[in-house]
Amino acid sequence: YPPWSFHKFNFHQQVWRFDDYLVGNYGDVINFNDLPPAAKSPNVITDLGGTIVADSGEVVEVCSSPGEVANSPVAGHQYLLQKAGDADEEFSDALDQDHDRWYSNHMVWNTATLNAPDQLRQRVAWALSSIFVVSGNSISRTEQVESWATYYDIFVAHAFNDFKTILKSVAFNPLMAEMLTFKGSKSLAYQVERNGVLLYPDENFAREIMQLFSIGLFMLNEDGTKVVDESTGEHIPTYTNSDVVNFSRGWTNFVDRQDQRDNIEAEWDLGFVPNALEPMELPTSEGRDVFPKTELKVNEKRGYIGDNVPRCD
Repeated sequence: YPPWSFHKFNFHQQVWRFDDYLVGNYGDVINFNDLPPAAKSPNVITDLGGTIVADSGEVVEVCSSPGEVANSPVAGHQYLLQKAGDADEEFSDALDQDHDRWYSNHMVWNTATLNAPDQLRQRVAWALSSIFVVSGNSISRTEQVESWATYYDIFVAHAFNDFKTILKSVAFNPLMAEMLTFKGSKSLAYQVERNGVLLYPDENFAREIMQLFSIGLFMLNEDGTKVVDESTGEHIPTYTNSDVVNFSRGWTNFVDRQDQRDNIEAEWDLGFVPNALEPMELPTSEGRDVFPKTELKVNEKRGYIGDNVPRCD
């Protein structure tokens, strides 16, 4: 019952190959809800003696992504799922053009930005996307469309919102976690106890969230000039490498493990591909740095952020 892409025929060995999670032993019992989405077809339900609720074949309720809205067919925002060489007769003004899969991102973005009535919002979104950069050169999702569009929608949705909301949405997005390599980063304690190696948490995002995305390298005066330390004559940095190491502990154990849904883009032929639309989560405390973390020094004082505070100063 699963789609054709779930199984492959090996022409060299002349055997069929099925994904492991679709193969079991005779007599095994499995909860229907634990099946992968594509295996929960009406045929499977009826063959197993189940009953389909009336009219449920046309409407399926699923959880949506942040800010996701229903498609409106009458609006004409439709793209054929086609690739190079399989399009019918085309005209220069047609929305659907014969194209390679990786061009779909450009088609969606061009259509949305050029035709949207809220051009100021689109311009602000474009400016924000030029700050919080993610690139197909660093992320192995170049043939996907929806994950990139969902990331860009952060800036469209929050173009006129507060900066904290934008920064948090970016930080929890799986694409940014892949871009700046902190997805799956583990605590030092976890690496020592579990793997026997002295491996510190990834510092990439902890540094860039300050240097590129927020406070920059140096303290600034109200007129934008750099603050100078009168005792040394040097510019005063906004953070130190110790701050980077400290903040990297706060970005441990974030993963994109939310389940796939039937109404989003997925490459099922690659097996399980994590849902790249929903924000990341902390599945367990294992691998998470649970020790106290200090915040940046303000007026020569530091507070504590994150998981815990010291038992005593």
